[in-house]
Amino acid sequence: MSTNEQDAERLLQQRKMVLYKENRSVITRVFRELRKKKNGEFFARQNYYCCSSCAVSAIPDELDNWVFYHMQDRDDLIEDQCVSLGWQGDVSKIVELFTSEIGSSPLVDVKWDGSSSTRISLTFRSDNLE
Repeated sequence: MSTNEQDAERLLQQRKMVLYKENRSVITRVFRELRKKKNGEFFARQNYYCCSSCAVSAIPDELDNWVFYHMQDRDDLIEDQCVSLGWQGDVSKIVELFTSEIGSSPLVDVKWDGSSSTRISLTFRSDNLE
């Protein structure tokens, strides 16, 4: 790899990290609001365990409302500016907050098909990544 290619790759990785931090801040605001809305009964975590199986098994059984993304999802958020959220309980509140002024951004798309077996998909857009 030439020096120019290495420089371009380093700049791309730096830009991805800047975008990751910006995107993560949107998720942080929504997760913080979810915890407030349910008086602490809503469990909301980022980068929570290595995978869905481990994350779900680590959530206390007595909690009915939870949302998270795990470490593998974090990698997608960094590389592709998208993340899938695992959830249980009041999914309408999760979707509502991501589409309200708290989490809304002209640069985020929220997709969920209404199925209890489907994760919520967040896709962050950036016109100037590359």
